[in-house]
Amino acid sequence: KDHINMSLLGKLKSAVMGNPVMREYEVGRHIASAGPGMLWKVYAATKKATGEEAAVFIFDKQSQGFEKRPKKEREALCELMRKGPAQLVKLRHPNLLVIEHSVEETSNCIAFATEPIFASLANLLGNYDNLPTPLPLPIKEHEFYLVELQYGLLQVIQALEFLHLGARLLHGNLTPGSVVVNRGGAWKLMGFNFCCFSQYVSESHTSFKFREWDTKTKSTVGNPSLDYLAPEYVISKTCNEMSDVFSYGMLAYTVYNKGKPLFPNNNNLLTFKQNVEQVSRITERMLGDVPMEFKPLVRGMLAIEPSVRPDATQITKLPFFDEVAVSTLRYLDDLFQKSELERSQYYKKSLSQVLNKLPRRVVHQRVLPILKLEFRNNLMIPFVLPLVLIVAEDCSIQEYGDVIMPILVPVFQIQEPMQVPLIILQKMELVLSKTSPKDMKDHVLPMILSSMEAPNHQVQELCVSVLPTFASMIDYGAMKHSIIPRLTHLCLSSKSVSLCVKCLVSIGKMLDALDKHIVVDQLFPVLEQIQSREPGILMAMLGIYHQTMVNKKMGLDKLTMSTRVLPFLLPLTTEPTLRLPQFKQFMLVIREMLNKLEAEQTTHLEQLSKMEEQTKSTVEFARELSEAKATEDSLSSLEKMVMAGGGSSPMVPHTTTTVGRGGGTGGGGGGGGGAKAEE
Repeated sequence: KDHINMSLLGKLKSAVMGNPVMREYEVGRHIASAGPGMLWKVYAATKKATGEEAAVFIFDKQSQGFEKRPKKEREALCELMRKGPAQLVKLRHPNLLVIEHSVEETSNCIAFATEPIFASLANLLGNYDNLPTPLPLPIKEHEFYLVELQYGLLQVIQALEFLHLGARLLHGNLTPGSVVVNRGGAWKLMGFNFCCFSQYVSESHTSFKFREWDTKTKSTVGNPSLDYLAPEYVISKTCNEMSDVFSYGMLAYTVYNKGKPLFPNNNNLLTFKQNVEQVSRITERMLGDVPMEFKPLVRGMLAIEPSVRPDATQITKLPFFDEVAVSTLRYLDDLFQKSELERSQYYKKSLSQVLNKLPRRVVHQRVLPILKLEFRNNLMIPFVLPLVLIVAEDCSIQEYGDVIMPILVPVFQIQEPMQVPLIILQKMELVLSKTSPKDMKDHVLPMILSSMEAPNHQVQELCVSVLPTFASMIDYGAMKHSIIPRLTHLCLSSKSVSLCVKCLVSIGKMLDALDKHIVVDQLFPVLEQIQSREPGILMAMLGIYHQTMVNKKMGLDKLTMSTRVLPFLLPLTTEPTLRLPQFKQFMLVIREMLNKLEAEQTTHLEQLSKMEEQTKSTVEFARELSEAKATEDSLSSLEKMVMAGGGSSPMVPHTTTTVGRGGGTGGGGGGGGGAKAEE
């Protein structure tokens, strides 16, 4: 399906490349349809020169339905399609669709460009004519909140009020296809294909030229939509501002009833005339899901007699549009016409109370863009920043990164007024939970470091307090060369006991992120230099020493405890500022250190004793081994001597021949000599 859509888009581009609109805009995907008969295809677009987002409306003359029409009908239809945007470009009002490039016509198409839009109201109410296949999910899954319907209807009637009083113009075809919803959620009026100007104006009467109903055309778009047309068009062949009010009433019914018209006419004039008779008998029950408080007003708009209908100005002042959420959006639309003082008071006292009651989509589309504009003025940031952070609480991680973070990044660099970093630091837990590690390192950490040097103690204390919450995100180099040096500098330079205590507590909480070298070489010398003997400072230092001792990663050795820690802590036990519980805590830690020192030294000495015993045993064994070897060597030497003297067989070591006195051998004398020798 994506392949098919890309193919169709390619064909469209080739067909409309000659249109001047296409030379200025890069046309993207097909997003919506609008206008009479939903004949305008709407495409997302980008202006080539600036990269700004836009929407391009295209009426393709090469479509099969158009080419099959008779020539006169084609010409009439082209004239009709040109008239709407050509008239709209002459009008300026916040509730009218903004034309960025006026209508252009070529042999292949008619096109014009506007502000970015989301879809037509007809699309969002279930009319999918002339939309791509498959349907865009944002349109298919879209559901209006009640406040969006309420405020959208208010925007439409405000546009009609401008047309009737300011432009002296009758819209003539107010339908869901004539209303578009822009990217910001605002409802904008378009579709001036059947509009007409007043002919005569007096204080009491305005006359409009009546457009005769074209009975010859077979086109379903050659005449205004009968489902929303006022009955006087047929009954008396007249029209005025009240005719638009009737259409507005029909539009209100459709909006609240899932896009269904009150009296479907199927573009049949006879059916329309029959339904006109029922208009005079409309009851509130017939109005279906229209809000109860709005039903009497809609019924009044649908009165058969134009003179009894309320005018556009009266409708804008109805209590129905004074509901809190709607009045909030109304106020925001006119906000920048008020002074900075008025706006700041509104943000602080009113909007902060209402913000959580508005649907999230409404907040993102209607409130955030207005708040974002205030960030251009540093003096206004303290009033709008808390509201942005309230919105952030309800954001997903993805929304926070896409919507909130771009607003906050410049704010992280602001130190004046001091309320700005103060507000962020007070909400640091929220910031930490939503911000990516990369943004933390690139934007939040530099803000923390800068704020630590701020002249305001409250800001410094908040900075120091939040540091431990994201210590695991800080790399070793930053911790060693930036964080610890700043904290220790504050400890030594600040005259605020509270700030010094918070610095020490913060260091204690971050010990897991440090190593032994930082603690012994950087931290201990600073602790020894602190002159204050306030109980809070003493206890904070004691806590650091204790945590360092019990921390498996640090593992204070006995030498450091005996030569640096205990000699420093013992004199502190006699400080007169310590109370009894604090003194006992000192002694408890000192005893724990002494016990550890005793255990380690005892273990060390026991190991030495064992080593000495082992050494003695080894020496004795070596001596015995030496003596045994000496004995063996002596026997070996003796054996060699014997063998060398007698030459007797070495196999008979105990039989030795002895030379007698007479020098002979053998005989009885020899035997006696042998016995002597044996003995």
